[in-house]
Amino acid sequence: GVSEEIKIALQYLVNHTELAERFDLSDRVNIKIESYTTLSENERKWEAHDHLIDIHYAVDGEEDICWDSRKNMVFTKQEEGKDVLRFSGEGTRFTLKKGMFMIVFPDDVHKTKLYHDAPTQVLKGLAKIKL
Repeated sequence: GVSEEIKIALQYLVNHTELAERFDLSDRVNIKIESYTTLSENERKWEAHDHLIDIHYAVDGEEDICWDSRKNMVFTKQEEGKDVLRFSGEGTRFTLKKGMFMIVFPDDVHKTKLYHDAPTQVLKGLAKIKL
């Protein structure tokens, strides 16, 4: 019940967990496997996209993610030349643990890479699917 692009991206993320720079898996699917240390909530910004679907896949480690619908958030600006819209608001916070994934659609405002109790190292796959 998912699009072919989402299926391809999920299969790739689950089966290819080595670090990689951003690359195109197809003309509509872009993949990046990245390692980073999680941050505090005030170090990250709310974002959404008009023309992209994001898939966040936790390869190793865990991070908190905040989420809410655009209708519950306040639009603040669009980053120049990018499909990145900024918002402010509260949202719901949850933990993305190893082996879990989150699909973020255009209505989904999100703030990622957050630590739960203390900064930790995370290895995460990120797919961006063009609509």
